[in-house]
Amino acid sequence: MRPSHTSGTDLWRILIEKLDEGVIVFNQRGVVIYANDEAARLLDYKPRDVLELDKEDVLSLINTARLDGDRFAAAFLDGSLGGYSGHSFEVVTVGKRLVFTPLALDLEHGRVIVLLLREAACWRSDLIAQALETEMNSSLVFTAEGAITLSERVKSGDAHPYELSDLARIIREGHEHTMKLWTMLFYLYQADPRQETNLELEPVDLEKICRKALDTLVEHTGHRLSDVRVGFPHDLPSVRASEAHLEMALYILLEQSLLFLPDDDTLIVKGSDKKRYVQLDLVTSDTGSKLRCHLLDDLPLAAAEQIIQQYGGRVWFRGRAGKSVILSMALPIWREDQEQ
Repeated sequence: MRPSHTSGTDLWRILIEKLDEGVIVFNQRGVVIYANDEAARLLDYKPRDVLELDKEDVLSLINTARLDGDRFAAAFLDGSLGGYSGHSFEVVTVGKRLVFTPLALDLEHGRVIVLLLREAACWRSDLIAQALETEMNSSLVFTAEGAITLSERVKSGDAHPYELSDLARIIREGHEHTMKLWTMLFYLYQADPRQETNLELEPVDLEKICRKALDTLVEHTGHRLSDVRVGFPHDLPSVRASEAHLEMALYILLEQSLLFLPDDDTLIVKGSDKKRYVQLDLVTSDTGSKLRCHLLDDLPLAAAEQIIQQYGGRVWFRGRAGKSVILSMALPIWREDQEQ
């Protein structure tokens, strides 16, 4: 049998097509001259359509307000991306968090930029968990110190009743904060992609869970229901989720929306049927609101987003200057054929 002779170009093309990593090659004019199927999947394109893109098209898919999106876009636009060869950028597209690694290669016909793409596997869940544990430990230490001080003052008998009352309040608030962090950490662990088998998905009434989360929020934080206006159509279909986990995610979304609500403003909560998914919008006035998309990369909104994405949903912001700021969430509609 004679050995097969494969050209170097063909061999490299075969190897690249087998990679689990996306590969896009841009020429000097910023036009895509090659892309493998994995790159198309990560960008939510059909493989044959990626070759019709240029760098402006790729940049239009990136949220420049989150993570390294602004730095990556600026470097790509001003032509300095080749200087970051081997450096990784974390960027967010419509439904994914991706890691972009550019490589500058000098070929016979000129320089090309090879962009390697891969999906962030756990959406920073490990970093979120570490931050939660650190904050929880600090809260426990603070609560313990307050308990020791209270015990010493009671034993000595020289403390004023007001001082004892303040110490008791500090201990209670520290305990409540610790338990809240613990609950968030537990749900975050359950929503980790590596623990996917632990999730029991079921049809969930979004309005019911939303109102339940609101009641819990009012009970725990002292917010008034008069600050919230809720509107759901009576025939809104059930979503595909885990009821307890979704309640925690909604609690966080509602809490953060109310936290950044301008004075004398009302939070509007409304659901809508989008055929394949159900969308929940939390609407606040843009005037004075500090609710912005960069908060999705901070606690506790990052934990809520982690949970919702595990159900095939997503969280995003909309808003323009002088208009309303909308924090939106979408979840797939439950279908009976998904039960198996």
